[in-house]
Amino acid sequence: MKLCDIRIAVISDRAVLPEAIEDRLNSQSEMTVEIASSRSGVALQQISNSDIDVAILDADRSSGQAFEFASQIGELSKKTKLIFLAGTIAVPLIRQALRLNTCGILAKTESTAAIVDAVRGAVGGRTSFSAEVQRWLKYDDRRRRFDVADHEADSQLTNQQLVVLRHLASGDCAKEVARKLELSRKSVESHSYRIMKKLGIHDRVQLCRYAIRHGLIEP
Repeated sequence: MKLCDIRIAVISDRAVLPEAIEDRLNSQSEMTVEIASSRSGVALQQISNSDIDVAILDADRSSGQAFEFASQIGELSKKTKLIFLAGTIAVPLIRQALRLNTCGILAKTESTAAIVDAVRGAVGGRTSFSAEVQRWLKYDDRRRRFDVADHEADSQLTNQQLVVLRHLASGDCAKEVARKLELSRKSVESHSYRIMKKLGIHDRVQLCRYAIRHGLIEP
């Protein structure tokens, strides 16, 4: 890839975040922010019509929408590299981002210079992690990839179950979750049963507390 070829998308619910990052990225001679949006639907359509190299996603989007969006990007483009920015660094967030083959997980307290470096690294095949993330990681030599070093119960949850967990903990009923995720109500109820069984949780209140404690939803 030649310099000046790096095309970037910045997706966040918080308008100030894309603006601050967009200005710094656009000041780099080899980078252009093609998409800066707070609306997933619009951004996804734009990404499908653009040759995006790196997508920077706000991991704090409500109900884990960043991860749903990242999965959709992966289905649209195998080329687009993913970088997540997080206000709260938590093990479930790290684990889910790694499952999506992310090229970076950065705390929002990182400098814009660190974000620029992470974009360059993603294009060059290098991963970037904030210090708060690195302490939870181990490198699997056999699989040649990073993984979470702990063995918490949430490691047993699938990506779909983590998404359902976020919606349920945010207050959505099974019918609402089914509509939003385009699943059957029976499927959502099955996910809910398996989630609570794996985590040893027995009601919505405990589920909400677990989600807040582990950074899956904002308090």
